[in-house]
Amino acid sequence: IKKQWNDRLVYQYGRISLGPAFERLKIAEKWRTADPARDNNPVLLLTLGRLACKSQLWAMGQSYLKQSLKIQAEVETFHALAQCYEAEGKENQAALTYKEAILQLENK
Repeated sequence: IKKQWNDRLVYQYGRISLGPAFERLKIAEKWRTADPARDNNPVLLLTLGRLACKSQLWAMGQSYLKQSLKIQAEVETFHALAQCYEAEGKENQAALTYKEAILQLENK
């Protein structure tokens, strides 16, 4: 990924459970800062959000996931955001996010 960017690999990087999520988050943040265009990459933002939430950095994770949704509203990203809210104990916010995901599905 350092030498040749690949969204599919970045996506998988956020889904695997190999090693501490915080360490993987630091690596993924380096990818983002290495190229300013990646600030608008919804796949990288989804990965960053997932890793931040797995690291219990709730606000950071939610921010990344919301940025990803602004660029590209995907049901999977809504789901990741809702899971992050649930893990933080914000069940009401999670329920609203699930509702948004359902509305997104209906509009597709």
